[in-house]
Amino acid sequence: MTANGVLTRNECVIELTGDDAIAHVAGACVGDGDFHHDDTVFITHDAENCESRQVFKKVLRNGATGVFQGKILVRPGAQKTDGYQISQALLLDEASQFLAKPELEIYADDVKCSHGSTTGAIDETAMFYLRSRGVPRERAIVLLVLVVLLLLFGAPKLPGMARSLGQSMRIFKSEVNEMHSEDAQRSQSQAQLNQKQQSDEEFWNRPDMQPGQQNHTNPQQ
Repeated sequence: MTANGVLTRNECVIELTGDDAIAHVAGACVGDGDFHHDDTVFITHDAENCESRQVFKKVLRNGATGVFQGKILVRPGAQKTDGYQISQALLLDEASQFLAKPELEIYADDVKCSHGSTTGAIDETAMFYLRSRGVPRERAIVLLVLVVLLLLFGAPKLPGMARSLGQSMRIFKSEVNEMHSEDAQRSQSQAQLNQKQQSDEEFWNRPDMQPGQQNHTNPQQ
């Protein structure tokens, strides 16, 4: 998990040389401004019945750049290979960019391999749902970003990244609680102000407070 920074390159080269070997690799980043993040992964299947997973997600804004280069190589004889690769990017503005180069190179005929790459913006339907329930836009963006990152754990189970995102979720929860507390204080202050204004209006609307009105009392007989 990489957050902010300026220039980061992660390079992972794995060779599965024994039968029934398993390799799961995953990564995520959140970048802003001059941030440039590059993930390069090369997994070679050189034995039977091996499994590999590559899952990478990037959230970019304010002109940040993300790069993913991933390759699965299946050598002759590496039958029953199960290889999967996916890279996804969430772009929070038009200035950010995601460059992806997914590759498959297969020399065996009994394999199950796939790869894919997607790039998109914030889901406006989800944004509308949150905004319609009183969540401010900036808070809604934070929530939707965390959801995208948490979906990363549908593949490999990496406790270190789970702890990092768990901390992010706790920070977000704290911010939301603080936001609700501030909203409650503002609502209370507004209610007090409205009550004072109403009292003032009732006072000044009294008949004896109208222009030209005077109090008249009957003299005692």
